[in-house]
Amino acid sequence: MDQGQSRAALLVELREAARRAAETRIGLMAASGALRRLREDRRGPMLASAERAFARMTGGEWPRLEAQPTGAGERLVGIRDDQPVAAEAMSTGKRGQLYLALRVAGLADFTARYGALPFLTDDILETFDDTRAAAALSLTAEMGRTGQAIMFTHHRLLVDLGSEVIPDLHVVEME
Repeated sequence: MDQGQSRAALLVELREAARRAAETRIGLMAASGALRRLREDRRGPMLASAERAFARMTGGEWPRLEAQPTGAGERLVGIRDDQPVAAEAMSTGKRGQLYLALRVAGLADFTARYGALPFLTDDILETFDDTRAAAALSLTAEMGRTGQAIMFTHHRLLVDLGSEVIPDLHVVEME
């Protein structure tokens, strides 16, 4: 085979390899998009409820929550600046807000299915700044409209903030 024929054969091989690579890449992109759409379609009301509560408590800084596949299971991540952040990579305060958002969503789901249930927390707001604590207190007040919401704290500032945020707040001081 002369050099011209070798070159032509090599170009044919390269074109075929490039075509197969492009087809593979397009197929992977299509599959990825389909999986993303499937996850969105199957987002349950509890995840959507937790997402709304978390976004509210974080002042919109964390607008989304997603369940991302990890091996045989899934992990919950917060989305900030279009980037997924696992709970273990969040600050202590953010993890507390995420935990509270999940509890709020769980209560909403349970209440919708079976009726009101008391919501009880003990110093869950201690790592929240005033803005996030006010948002969490407001969420708690909303839960208190359909059931009983009880928050224990030893922080006088949270009691004062609660009185500002929840006009009909009932405070019981314990010795």
